Amino acid sequence: MSPRPQGARRHARVPAGTVLAALVLAACATTPDVTAVPALDGPLSGKDRVTGEHIDGVPGVGAFFTLGRDISTHSCTGTVVHSPHGDTVITAAHCGIEPGRAAFVPGYDGERDAAHQPYGTWVVDKVWRDPRYRRGATHSPSADHDLMFVRLRPDRSGRPVEAVTGAQRLRRTPAYDNEDVSVIGYPSRREDPEDRPVKCQVTSTRLPGFRQLRMACGGYVSGVSGGPWLLGFDGTTGDVVGVTGGTDNGGPNDRVSYSPLIGDDALRLFDTATHDRGPAPA
Repeated sequence: MSPRPQGARRHARVPAGTVLAALVLAACATTPDVTAVPALDGPLSGKDRVTGEHIDGVPGVGAFFTLGRDISTHSCTGTVVHSPHGDTVITAAHCGIEPGRAAFVPGYDGERDAAHQPYGTWVVDKVWRDPRYRRGATHSPSADHDLMFVRLRPDRSGRPVEAVTGAQRLRRTPAYDNEDVSVIGYPSRREDPEDRPVKCQVTSTRLPGFRQLRMACGGYVSGVSGGPWLLGFDGTTGDVVGVTGGTDNGGPNDRVSYSPLIGDDALRLFDTATHDRGPAPA
């Protein structure tokens, strides 16, 4: 996300590259229905005026950066999800990550350089995005498909990323209204000099007019796009039921954030990615 006044959005674009694909916990709940209601975000109520807290890194949650640039210029967040080959990350499609030009740093530590990160630096190998997603069409049904799966190359020892970091579980979004959702993201260093991940425990609701979740919590500036929305998070692992993205590239300002649902379309895309059936058309 870039610096923005009220109404701008928080996407710090990664010039190319996408995130790893994930493992799916096929929960039985059906994808919530949506009706064609105009999307509108009104003023925040008192209970919504909370701000995320800085936390220590989570092993399988990290930041993307462009190869050849300083690691501190990271933009967008991703999450290692359990997959058959242990090499998949989920993030937002609007991050624009491209194979061979971006790298993922799980558990990113802003006090270390790229060669000394706690869980290594992993080059993006291949990406999958729903062909219905159109970058820039953030107020159309296209925004409901703002998800991307990324395959990472193995490290020099031939290990997949999941063997080093562990993974979160990919799960179908059970409902629009969910309590105790942990939303994590890596704000850009430019807007948040602490250069640490931020987390907020929230109750999600529905964004009217879209197949998306909504939450209210401050501190979600550029860089948090693609970050996980987790249920049952115990401080280490949980179930990914969304990622920051969708309408307005994830929200209208740094206090309100959105996430596309993890439903049939997302699970099919995950299946395509983890069975290496070729990249979805960009």
